Amino acid sequence: MLSKMRRRIPLLVLAFLISVSVASAEIIDRIVFIIDNTFIITLSDVHKERLIQSALGAAPEDDESLAKLLVDRHLLELQMIQFGEILIDDDYVQQRLKEVRLLPGISTEEMRDAIRGEARRFAFTMQRYGPFIRISDDELRDYYENDYAPDLRRRGELVPSFEQDRKSTRLNSS
Repeated sequence: MLSKMRRRIPLLVLAFLISVSVASAEIIDRIVFIIDNTFIITLSDVHKERLIQSALGAAPEDDESLAKLLVDRHLLELQMIQFGEILIDDDYVQQRLKEVRLLPGISTEEMRDAIRGEARRFAFTMQRYGPFIRISDDELRDYYENDYAPDLRRRGELVPSFEQDRKSTRLNSS
């Protein structure tokens, strides 16, 4: 009988240790979206994106909106693969990096990647859909008066008349 007890003690200790480790387990991350069973977006991805968007100057969004943004971004990047590489100049990335404020939780490399990705997606969108965008004269004038000219004034630059700078205004509004 004593030998049976001795054999059971290691099993009881092992069972106790397993139950303690299972009871103290914690969830490290939560899956928010799975795209095509190949790409996973986690809650920490959403939180990281919030930090990046804040550093880039965007207004903070709720988790659901940011998760949808990450899904849309992934789907756009899948489309971009079909059209070849879009290269972004390192000088542009470096200049843009100087304009943002790094927040705790974001490395310089993550910010550099975010800036490069944002520029790549913008360039792709303009290449792919730009030829189909038509801007009316009224929309162009509205952009000039409400965005372009005030931005030049804020920077202390000379503001040309709408007619003088029509071509430049059209390029900057797209």
